[in-house]
Amino acid sequence: MTKTLNDLEHGTPHEQIAYFILEWACFGGSDHKQWVLDRVLRDLVGEDYEALIEEYCEGGEYSWDVGIAP
Repeated sequence: MTKTLNDLEHGTPHEQIAYFILEWACFGGSDHKQWVLDRVLRDLVGEDYEALIEEYCEGGEYSWDVGIAP
């Protein structure tokens, strides 16, 4: 059986993330797409998000942008 968008929206956590990507990544502009990536990362790592971003940006070699909601 092929999954529908409704199935994804109300499915497993991973399916809900897939639904979120399909629903929001269609907006143009890199700032909006970065917002989608940030939201997905937050959902995937949960309460470890802040520590993960802090570690990622440590030393100034990388930075993280939360983007702008569409």
